[in-house]
Amino acid sequence: MTIKKITIELHGKINYATLEYDRGDIALTVKIPGEPEKTYTDFDYYTCFGKVRQDFPNVKFLCKGSKINVYPSRMCSQMASGLAAYEVSWGKAAGRENIVQIFDYEDKSLVTDVNIQLDYHKRWLLSLRENS
Repeated sequence: MTIKKITIELHGKINYATLEYDRGDIALTVKIPGEPEKTYTDFDYYTCFGKVRQDFPNVKFLCKGSKINVYPSRMCSQMASGLAAYEVSWGKAAGRENIVQIFDYEDKSLVTDVNIQLDYHKRWLLSLRENS
């Protein structure tokens, strides 16, 4: 079992959430101060974390998994259980140097809505065609 504290912004103040997960069964347990503990399951941790963000729209999670231009490839989803993803740049193909851990600290370009990330990812894919 891995236990990770991540920085959050809650009611305008910096605080911490605790995440518990295991590489075996995909189950992400989240503990946010003042909120009931919840466990999420899905096919990978990136998707579980997306559910967390949907359930807590008033919480800003300061980590790579909340950054608009971070999205897992199928390989990251399958081989790293969605704990790793690509941090992409507009018009540029992603490489190994762009792989990030979704629970690592980040405070720039964060979004709470996972659909915004999905839309960005789709538009980024189109930007690759435009630059080839």
